[in-house]
Amino acid sequence: VYAQAGYLLPKNLLGEKGRLQPYVAYSHANFEGVKDASGKVVPVQVLDIGGNYFLDGHHAKITLNYRSRPDFTNVNALRYRPEITLQTMIYL
Repeated sequence: VYAQAGYLLPKNLLGEKGRLQPYVAYSHANFEGVKDASGKVVPVQVLDIGGNYFLDGHHAKITLNYRSRPDFTNVNALRYRPEITLQTMIYL
């Protein structure tokens, strides 16, 4: 299962050239390759929460994303770790 939702906020909220788009995404999966010691499939979930800041339309974008991701070091006691990503895109 995968779902995502985002909303582009109205113009001029952050100035004439910038727009903000918050979003959230969630996935839930049961992969046969992820099994615990008893052979039972371990469900995996991933949650993303973030925002895009568009500059001058879509000519530049800055994205900040938080992810709760699984750590498969010990599948018998699956833990989730935080991950923060900051990225940018520039269209010339």
